Amino acid sequence: MDKGVLLFAYNNDIDYVKQAIYCASHIKQHLNIPVALVTDQEVSNKDIDIVLTHTQSTEQSKKYYDGPY
Repeated sequence: MDKGVLLFAYNNDIDYVKQAIYCASHIKQHLNIPVALVTDQEVSNKDIDIVLTHTQSTEQSKKYYDGPY
């Protein structure tokens, strides 16, 4: 596979997974190339070829040294 689309969809107040499924259906319809989705939910859809489940870390890794403490 040398061409394809990679979509990222992490839900919060907005349903980004629903938007990604909509985009995938139109990508398949008009471009006919594979679609991969990276998300934090289980997704099963005929237009998405690969689903990669990844949980986001809410832990902050950057340390700030600009304050007096």
